[in-house]
Parts: sequence; structure tokens; C-alpha cells
Amino acid sequence: MFDKTDRYFSFTCDKVDGSGRHEIDFIRYDRTTDKVTTQTKWYNLCAGKVPTGCAVWSKTGLRHNLFRMNQHPDSRFITVIWQCGAGDATWKRGCGTEVFDPSYNFLGVASPYPGHQDVGYDVNGVPVLVSVGSFRSDVQDGRAIAIADLTKVSTTGVTYKRILLPCSYSRQTGCDTGTFLGAKSGASHISMTGSWGSLPGYGLFSTMMLAGPYRGNAPDFPAATTLGTAVSSPGIGTVTPGSMSQIAVGVVSTVDTGANMKSVTWTVVTPTTATAAFAKAHASSAAVKCLSCGDTGFGAMENFAVKIDTTAPDNSPAVFYRIGRTMAIRDNDYNAEPHTAVNRDFTQITWGSTWNQDPSNSLYPVYGFWTELNSPTHH
Repeated sequence: MFDKTDRYFSFTCDKVDGSGRHEIDFIRYDRTTDKVTTQTKWYNLCAGKVPTGCAVWSKTGLRHNLFRMNQHPDSRFITVIWQCGAGDATWKRGCGTEVFDPSYNFLGVASPYPGHQDVGYDVNGVPVLVSVGSFRSDVQDGRAIAIADLTKVSTTGVTYKRILLPCSYSRQTGCDTGTFLGAKSGASHISMTGSWGSLPGYGLFSTMMLAGPYRGNAPDFPAATTLGTAVSSPGIGTVTPGSMSQIAVGVVSTVDTGANMKSVTWTVVTPTTATAAFAKAHASSAAVKCLSCGDTGFGAMENFAVKIDTTAPDNSPAVFYRIGRTMAIRDNDYNAEPHTAVNRDFTQITWGSTWNQDPSNSLYPVYGFWTELNSPTHH
């Protein structure tokens, strides 16, 4: 975990044995002088410098997997991600993401929850931590991006602002368009590395669809239909779905539920029938849910750049630039998430995708992609 000059490195060491990982020390290293400038026990970062001073310890009672960390590209700040979540109103020391100086002195809390996040700079060069979602327990949490100015954090409570993606992103009450994908609002990914260089202030947001038998989730929207005709054995079959609105040639759907759920790709479609190769037998009442319908609507299996500005009013609309679909569907494979990463001048991105396939039991590959970009200011 290094700063943008590659001079200061902040990291932890631990002991791993048959009962897991046991945290030992936080360490700060200066590459220029080749010296460890700070080394301290992990619990010295907790209130009272005791393990019970961190909420993560009191919640688990176990000395393993308590935290992760980041050295901010600004060498003045280190963020520690405690594996303990709370809301804005219920945050306690040693929970969420906290900010420390180079000697590991506590500066304040950036986020009450250890969700998907990254560190970088806003458009004004201000050091920030950016989180997917917010934690105010209101209807807008699911379409929010939280922005914490690390120069203004507090030791007593959260100070972040949030910007809001269009309500179609999370199908918030009152929206009549958009596609809400399972876990989209909580499991999307943001990369701030592009803000380290010549184009500060933009995060690269990437989303996927959570579906398949392992999770038991297909898209929450649109609504399911039924096969209409039983499939008696594996093979090519023609069925009469209750609704054809989400069925077309090339569309991928899940059929059935639980362990009997399988994906099909429709190959022949008439106004009332659909044909595909079925891997299992299914009853006529088996649920049919559109898997690849997630590639429609804003933010559905998508890469987009988001402007990060600490001077923007709280709850202001997000400014974003759409790049393209990720076509990433995740079942039980965490690596199937796109996890898009951007280079330091925001001209290139790398990302992963199962490319519109359910990667559950068929072990579809996760492909790696490289995309060259114009900067957001050129759009």
C-alpha cells in the first residue's frame, strides 16, 4: 500500500496458523531512507489502546481477519477498513473505515461501513475516500456514492457528503424505468486510481448482475413468467411462455429455481413460442426470468465514470459519463464481478466479465478485457 510518489509504504504483518490469521503490527516504511518510521501493535489503533476499544473485536471475539487497509496516495493519510459495519447513527470506534496519520494516530471516521470503496482525489485535488452506497437508512442509500473529505473527518461521527445516481439505478420508489439487479447497490465496485494523475476527480464505477442457482437470485426486474409447456427431458424443446415480453432470439433466461435452475439461450422465437436447448426437465409452471435483460437501463452491467467533487451539495445529482456494458453475471464466483480498474491518467481500463453467461455449474470462463478511453472531459 504505497503513496503516489512510491516513497511511503503502509502495511500490516500477521501470523497465520491453523486457527486463522492473527494480526500483530501496523508498519510504516520510508523507501527513500530505507527505514521503518513507525511500527505499532494493531490494538494501539483502538480506543484506549486495547482490543476491546475496537468494535470489531467486541463483535467477533476472535483475533483474525479484523481489518484491511490502504495507504492513501496522499502520504498524510492511512485508511483502516475494520471488518465491522454500522450505520451513520450507530458508528463506534474500530468499525467501518477510519483515517490515521503516518504515525497511526486516529484522525476520524470516513465511513461507518466497510463496503466497496477506494481512495484518491476529487476534482479540486482534495484527498477523499469514496464508497459505494451510503448508510443513512433511507431510500436513497442504494443509489448513493459517499464522498469523505479526509481533511475534514471527525473523531466523533461521519462527515461525508453523498451524490445520487438517477433513481432508475436502484428503482427507487417513484421511478418507473430501470433494471434493479440483485446486489447492484451494495456490491458494485469503484476505482479511484485514475484520480492520482493528470485527471483528478473521477471514479470508475462498475456493476454486474447477481444470478444463478448458488445465490438463488435472478434479476429482481422484470417480473418472471412461466414455461407454459413442460420439458420432459434434456434436449431441444419448444415451450409456450406465459409472457413473451422478455423473450427474443439470443436472450439468456434462467429456468426454474434452486438446484434445478439452469440458463438457456433462446434460438427460435414466434409470437407465442420459444425454442432452446434445455439441460434439465422442467414443469410447465417453472419460472422463467430474463438474465440478459440486465444489459438495458442505466447502470445495468455497466462501466461509467463519476465526477467526485467535495464542494457539491449533499444529495446533489451525480455527474457521470457512460462507457459501456460489462455484461458480467456472477453466481458463486467472486471473480466474475468486473472489478474494473483504471490507470492513473484515466486513459485505459481493465475489467473482467463472464459475458452474459451464468458461471454457476457450467464453469464459464471469466474473460479479461482492456479498453482504451478518451478522458471524461472529451465526451
